[in-house]
Amino acid sequence: MSSQKSGEQRRTVLGLGLCAAAAATFPAAAVAAPRRRAAVRPATSRSGWVKANGQSVRYETTGSGPAVILLHEIGMALQSWDLVLPQLPAGHQYIRYDLRGFGLSQKIDAPVSFDDLVADLAGLLDALRLAGPVTLVGCALGGAIALAFAATYPTRVAGIVSLAPAAGPRGRGAAMLAQADLVERTKMSEMGPRMAEKQFAAPDANPAGRQIFEGLQISNDPRSAAALVRAIASVNFDPIPAKVRASTLFVAAGHDSDSQQTIDRLAAGMRSVRVTSLPCGHFMPVEMPDQVAALITAFLRRNR
Repeated sequence: MSSQKSGEQRRTVLGLGLCAAAAATFPAAAVAAPRRRAAVRPATSRSGWVKANGQSVRYETTGSGPAVILLHEIGMALQSWDLVLPQLPAGHQYIRYDLRGFGLSQKIDAPVSFDDLVADLAGLLDALRLAGPVTLVGCALGGAIALAFAATYPTRVAGIVSLAPAAGPRGRGAAMLAQADLVERTKMSEMGPRMAEKQFAAPDANPAGRQIFEGLQISNDPRSAAALVRAIASVNFDPIPAKVRASTLFVAAGHDSDSQQTIDRLAAGMRSVRVTSLPCGHFMPVEMPDQVAALITAFLRRNR
């Protein structure tokens, strides 16, 4: 990065394991990921379905205050945030939803574009009458949607936490299309356990997170999952970073070199960005929920 660019951009890279440099960027208590439970008051929760961009979208809201939207990964659902949400601070309205094709939202029966996913989010905010700027927190596919939404609707976004965004790695389009074909013809009852075995291979892997991960993967609709892999493969993310105005925290997946490379490429074109990493794969909310909750909490407090 040029000296001129570094003058505009505050960017702190933390090594794997959240080492000593973390104290300079986030409060030590936050990085240590204390196990806080029930910080969000469940009495104010509600759930249901709305029509968003012509799609039936299942959502859940918890708490009250400035809105924070939680967007999950491909192959997952709003339960991806089950282990994170109870640890987030009160004083915010947390909204999570099943992306098109997943969970209890409408399944995909025709080709879909990445712009459709951005429009789904805009439609959800409109249906819930959230006119003011919101904070977007997304992982993998959700992290990419957050960035694209912020580029398309800059005045509607107050801040972004993007965890290992699936932001169109260069030169991977053909491989991703082949992956989509494989997903479409593979039984999820076979693929789900194999993915869980790989994702949670570490001896200290989170057993509760593994249960959520495997259960959601097995229940996937293969056609919907394949359609969204194709949507990611076709989008060009290069113009997006320069259009993002909101303060952004990137969290790289330390066990995936593509994640760090993608984030470095995206961050180089952004104005207000910080970068850190966690020693895990792409499915951070179920793999390291305590650390993810701590990073989100620190970001919300810093970005008031």
